[in-house]
Amino acid sequence: MATLALFDFDGTLTRNDSLPAFLKFYAGKRNYYWGIIILSPIIAGFKLNWIKNEVAKSLVLKYFLEGKTIEELEKKSEQFVSEIIPTLLRPEAIEKFNWHQQQGHRIIVVSASPELWIKPWCQEKNVECIATKLATEKQLFTGEFITPNCYGKEKLRRILLHIPQLLNQYSEIYVYGDSQGDKELLSLATHPFYRTF
Repeated sequence: MATLALFDFDGTLTRNDSLPAFLKFYAGKRNYYWGIIILSPIIAGFKLNWIKNEVAKSLVLKYFLEGKTIEELEKKSEQFVSEIIPTLLRPEAIEKFNWHQQQGHRIIVVSASPELWIKPWCQEKNVECIATKLATEKQLFTGEFITPNCYGKEKLRRILLHIPQLLNQYSEIYVYGDSQGDKELLSLATHPFYRTF
């Protein structure tokens, strides 16, 4: 039977969360930090567990991306993938990622971050991507989600939708994660790696 490798992106393949990095790259440092000041009550509420992850993330994305064109954001995402993501990657994680590719294993990146930059990075690496999809209307981003935030139980639900007979198809399942949001995904693993490679 075949082997499957599932990688979280933020904090696992990268050293830091790619969402703030993208927003800073997109908006510019000055606008980004001004936005963070305006959004500070929401961010504080999230940190104190008063506001759910998906609600806080949606409000942040809405502030920065609402009304922006698909064309503009896709162009910025391509630049982010080529210029910034390489500086965020964790060398030991990429070494393991490359090893799975060399072995011919099926690789899927399962991320709570938006598809906007996760998908082009995965396409560049020739691997599959499951991430949070952002909503658009009349070629403009609304800042809301099409799918639930791909975090925690939603990661597990999305991977089981993507591969319905997963447990019957793969004798070995490697899962790499770094946070509580990866707990359910790690439960699938025959080889679980939590904050280690």
